[in-house]
Amino acid sequence: MKNHSITPKLALKTAGMLATLLLLLAVVLWLMFQKIPAWYRPIELDKQGIRQAQADSTRMVNWITEKMIAGEPFEIVLHQQSVAEWLAALPHSWPEVMDHMPMNGRDPFLSFHPGVVKIGLHVSDRGVETILNVRVRVALENGSKQLRIRFDEVRGGALTAPDMLMDRILQPALKRLKARDASGNTLEDTILRAMNRVNNADDLRRGITVPNHFIWPNGKRRFRIIDLVMEGGKLRLLVLPIDF
Repeated sequence: MKNHSITPKLALKTAGMLATLLLLLAVVLWLMFQKIPAWYRPIELDKQGIRQAQADSTRMVNWITEKMIAGEPFEIVLHQQSVAEWLAALPHSWPEVMDHMPMNGRDPFLSFHPGVVKIGLHVSDRGVETILNVRVRVALENGSKQLRIRFDEVRGGALTAPDMLMDRILQPALKRLKARDASGNTLEDTILRAMNRVNNADDLRRGITVPNHFIWPNGKRRFRIIDLVMEGGKLRLLVLPIDF
């Protein structure tokens, strides 16, 4: 009868192969975690570029205010390049907003794709850095009476983020959001109230709903969104002022 017992030499060889495979797996996962998504392309602005972006965003706000006052339906088209410039100028225009970024986040970036918007943020924690990126779907529901915002996918680099990591990132941000006053009826207040119902990452995957009626802060004009289309590189919003 043959002896099928494992010799010490074979055991060491097998253990070495397993250790090598585990090491290779760890390296692959680390590279995936460090991978920068191809669509994540935040831009840097010089002083002149920052002033230009600030002026462009002010013109856009003033134009929207004029359209709200006119009281007729109108279309807002947000181009990805313009949004990228506004985001690059954000730390200079509104420095305190950076305090609300999770995990020392910086360089926020939005990328519009058919049906989805991808949001990227450079985050760091205990010396480990990655690009936290989220795929979000936004859609009108219930006869356009509600707006649903659903987080389809969350990743660190190219690696899908587990719930444990997501909740660790989410909890401090939720705590800050729930401490803020959301008693008004602005777009920000409406979203804050919806976020107050979020307790974990699973809630974001199921989606949050907000009533489709908002107040534009300049002039306190009420409006609703009657169409929303995300395309490659742009977001189209058809807006109806409802004070008339």
